[in-house]
Amino acid sequence: MAQEKAEYEVNEEFNVMAMRLVEKYPVKFDNIDVSKMCCVNITNKTRKEKEGSAERIWKLQSVKMPVAIHCQYSWYTVLYSQDWEDLSDKHKAALVADVLHGIPNEIDNEGGINPCDTKGYLSIFKTLGIDYLDDPDIPDLLDAEKDVEWK
Repeated sequence: MAQEKAEYEVNEEFNVMAMRLVEKYPVKFDNIDVSKMCCVNITNKTRKEKEGSAERIWKLQSVKMPVAIHCQYSWYTVLYSQDWEDLSDKHKAALVADVLHGIPNEIDNEGGINPCDTKGYLSIFKTLGIDYLDDPDIPDLLDAEKDVEWK
């Protein structure tokens, strides 16, 4: 039996949060052009959790040549709609910040992705904790009254 083909829709809320985070923390997220990023949600399926796996609920993909010639984006983030909808606003902002750590800060960074290791993501782990999506007490990165001090 053939698998059901995934259906996608653009996640505008994610894209707006990415822009707001880059604007609020320009030193932290320098050289990241949010207009080159797009998040899409898979709407007709739910994510299958693999037992004993610590995989993230999102996947960051770079657009490489020659496809990049025809595409306005350099990176796509793929989520499942249900995972996104289950998050509070502050957890959504934290997830977006986590994704932003996957984009290299070099000036010529198109097509690159930081590996999911402690080198590229250490700041997320130190600032929010490894299990930040399950922690109800994480800071709200987009709180207009407070700036988070990245570690």
